Amino acid sequence: RQMCIRDRYMTNRSSTWIGIAWRDTSHNETGFRVERHGPGGSFDDPAVFIVPANENWFTDEDLTPATPYTYRVWSYNDAGSSAKPSNTLVRETLPEPPPTPTDLKVVSVTAGEVHLQWKDESNRETYTTIYRSREGGSYRYVGTVLADVDQFFDSGLEEGTSYSYKVRAGNS
Repeated sequence: RQMCIRDRYMTNRSSTWIGIAWRDTSHNETGFRVERHGPGGSFDDPAVFIVPANENWFTDEDLTPATPYTYRVWSYNDAGSSAKPSNTLVRETLPEPPPTPTDLKVVSVTAGEVHLQWKDESNRETYTTIYRSREGGSYRYVGTVLADVDQFFDSGLEEGTSYSYKVRAGNS
Protein backbone atom coordinates (compact mmCIF):
# COMPACT_ATOMS: atom_id res chain seq x y z
CA ARG A 1 0.00 0.00 0.00
CA GLN A 2 1.15 3.50 -0.80
CA MET A 3 1.80 5.92 2.07
CA CYS A 4 -0.58 8.86 2.40
CA ILE A 5 0.98 12.18 3.41
CA ARG A 6 -1.19 14.76 5.18
CA ASP A 7 -0.87 18.04 7.06
CA ARG A 8 0.41 17.56 10.57
CA TYR A 9 -0.42 21.05 11.75
CA MET A 10 -3.54 22.09 9.92
CA THR A 11 -3.54 25.64 11.25
CA ASN A 12 -0.35 25.89 13.29
CA ARG A 13 2.22 26.26 10.55
CA SER A 14 4.25 29.42 10.84
CA SER A 15 6.08 31.82 8.59
CA THR A 16 9.25 29.72 8.94
CA TRP A 17 8.17 26.07 9.39
CA ILE A 18 5.77 23.44 8.05
CA GLY A 19 4.89 20.16 9.74
CA ILE A 20 3.83 17.09 7.77
CA ALA A 21 2.79 13.58 8.76
CA TRP A 22 2.05 10.38 6.92
CA ARG A 23 0.45 7.02 7.49
CA ASP A 24 3.20 4.42 7.84
CA THR A 25 2.09 1.54 5.64
CA SER A 26 5.47 -0.18 5.53
CA HIS A 27 6.41 -2.65 8.25
CA ASN A 28 10.09 -3.20 7.58
CA GLU A 29 11.51 0.24 6.94
CA THR A 30 14.88 1.43 8.19
CA GLY A 31 13.66 5.00 7.84
CA PHE A 32 11.90 7.55 5.68
CA ARG A 33 13.25 10.01 3.14
CA VAL A 34 11.30 13.27 3.03
CA GLU A 35 11.82 15.22 -0.18
CA ARG A 36 10.97 18.89 -0.58
CA HIS A 37 11.16 21.40 -3.37
CA GLY A 38 10.24 25.06 -3.42
CA PRO A 39 8.65 27.25 -6.08
CA GLY A 40 9.88 26.50 -9.56
CA GLY A 41 11.75 23.44 -8.30
CA SER A 42 11.18 19.79 -8.97
CA PHE A 43 11.81 16.42 -7.42
CA ASP A 44 14.74 16.00 -9.85
CA ASP A 45 16.92 17.83 -7.31
CA PRO A 46 15.01 18.03 -4.01
CA ALA A 47 16.16 18.85 -0.51
CA VAL A 48 16.27 15.51 1.34
CA PHE A 49 15.67 14.85 5.05
CA ILE A 50 16.01 11.49 6.81
CA VAL A 51 13.44 10.46 9.45
CA PRO A 52 13.98 7.37 11.67
CA ALA A 53 11.88 4.21 11.30
CA ASN A 54 8.44 4.22 12.91
CA GLU A 55 8.26 8.02 13.12
CA ASN A 56 5.53 9.38 10.92
CA TRP A 57 6.07 13.13 11.12
CA PHE A 58 8.58 15.76 10.14
CA THR A 59 8.92 19.48 10.84
CA ASP A 60 10.69 21.45 8.14
CA GLU A 61 12.28 24.59 9.59
CA ASP A 62 14.13 27.72 8.44
CA LEU A 63 11.77 28.29 5.52
CA THR A 64 10.96 31.52 3.70
CA PRO A 65 7.70 33.28 4.67
CA ALA A 66 4.73 33.21 2.26
CA THR A 67 6.35 30.53 0.09
CA PRO A 68 4.81 27.27 -1.19
CA TYR A 69 6.73 24.02 -0.67
CA THR A 70 5.98 20.58 -2.10
CA TYR A 71 6.69 17.36 -0.16
CA ARG A 72 6.69 13.62 -0.71
CA VAL A 73 7.91 10.71 1.42
CA TRP A 74 9.65 7.42 0.60
CA SER A 75 10.25 4.53 2.98
CA TYR A 76 13.53 2.65 2.65
CA ASN A 77 15.47 -0.31 4.05
CA ASP A 78 18.62 -2.25 3.15
CA ALA A 79 16.94 -3.51 -0.05
CA GLY A 80 16.26 0.03 -1.32
CA SER A 81 13.40 2.53 -1.47
CA SER A 82 9.68 1.86 -1.67
CA ALA A 83 8.34 1.29 -5.17
CA LYS A 84 6.32 4.51 -5.05
CA PRO A 85 6.53 7.67 -2.97
CA SER A 86 3.60 9.03 -1.03
CA ASN A 87 1.24 11.45 -2.68
CA THR A 88 2.58 15.02 -2.84
CA LEU A 89 1.52 17.75 -0.45
CA VAL A 90 1.81 21.46 -1.21
CA ARG A 91 1.77 23.80 1.79
CA GLU A 92 2.59 27.49 2.01
CA THR A 93 4.29 29.13 4.95
CA LEU A 94 2.40 32.01 6.49
CA PRO A 95 3.37 35.59 5.72
CA GLU A 96 5.97 37.17 7.97
CA PRO A 97 4.27 38.56 11.07
CA PRO A 98 3.83 42.33 11.01
CA PRO A 99 5.65 44.50 13.54
CA THR A 100 3.89 45.23 16.81
CA PRO A 101 2.17 48.62 17.02
CA THR A 102 3.99 51.13 19.24
CA ASP A 103 3.16 54.11 21.44
CA LEU A 104 -0.05 52.68 22.87
CA LYS A 105 -1.74 55.38 24.93
CA VAL A 106 -5.01 56.30 26.53
CA VAL A 107 -6.52 59.27 24.68
CA SER A 108 -9.49 59.76 26.98
CA VAL A 109 -11.41 58.15 29.83
CA THR A 110 -15.12 58.68 30.35
CA ALA A 111 -17.65 56.87 32.52
CA GLY A 112 -17.14 53.20 31.72
CA GLU A 113 -15.11 53.77 28.52
CA VAL A 114 -11.46 54.13 27.49
CA HIS A 115 -10.32 55.48 24.12
CA LEU A 116 -7.00 53.87 23.07
CA GLN A 117 -4.69 54.92 20.26
CA TRP A 118 -1.38 53.53 18.94
CA LYS A 119 1.12 54.01 16.13
CA ASP A 120 0.62 51.57 13.25
CA GLU A 121 4.13 50.31 12.38
CA SER A 122 3.13 48.03 9.52
CA ASN A 123 1.72 47.98 6.03
CA ARG A 124 1.38 44.17 6.19
CA GLU A 125 -1.24 43.70 8.90
CA THR A 126 -4.77 42.65 8.10
CA TYR A 127 -6.02 43.30 11.63
CA THR A 128 -4.97 44.45 15.11
CA THR A 129 -6.19 42.70 18.24
CA ILE A 130 -6.66 44.44 21.57
CA TYR A 131 -6.15 42.74 24.94
CA ARG A 132 -7.06 44.00 28.40
CA SER A 133 -5.86 43.13 31.89
CA ARG A 134 -8.08 43.94 34.87
CA GLU A 135 -6.34 44.77 38.15
CA GLY A 136 -3.06 43.14 37.00
CA GLY A 137 -4.70 39.86 36.00
CA SER A 138 -4.26 37.91 32.78
CA TYR A 139 -4.70 39.68 29.47
CA ARG A 140 -7.89 38.75 27.68
CA TYR A 141 -9.05 39.47 24.16
CA VAL A 142 -11.45 42.44 23.95
CA GLY A 143 -11.60 43.32 20.27
CA THR A 144 -10.22 43.47 16.76
CA VAL A 145 -9.92 46.35 14.31
CA LEU A 146 -9.15 46.17 10.61
CA ALA A 147 -5.84 47.07 8.97
CA ASP A 148 -4.68 50.67 9.28
CA VAL A 149 -7.12 51.46 12.11
CA ASP A 150 -5.10 52.91 14.99
CA GLN A 151 -7.68 53.36 17.74
CA PHE A 152 -10.21 51.43 19.78
CA PHE A 153 -12.99 52.31 22.24
CA ASP A 154 -13.30 49.85 25.13
CA SER A 155 -16.64 50.24 26.88
CA GLY A 156 -18.55 48.60 29.69
CA LEU A 157 -15.73 49.15 32.18
CA GLU A 158 -16.12 49.46 35.94
CA GLU A 159 -15.27 52.83 37.42
CA GLY A 160 -12.44 52.78 40.00
CA THR A 161 -10.89 49.67 38.43
CA SER A 162 -7.35 49.59 37.01
CA TYR A 163 -6.98 48.32 33.45
CA SER A 164 -3.91 47.67 31.30
CA TYR A 165 -3.89 47.11 27.54
CA LYS A 166 -1.73 45.67 24.80
CA VAL A 167 -2.23 45.48 21.05
CA ARG A 168 -0.90 43.02 18.50
CA ALA A 169 -0.92 43.29 14.71
CA GLY A 170 -1.65 40.17 12.71
CA ASN A 171 -2.10 38.88 9.20
CA SER A 172 -3.61 35.75 7.80
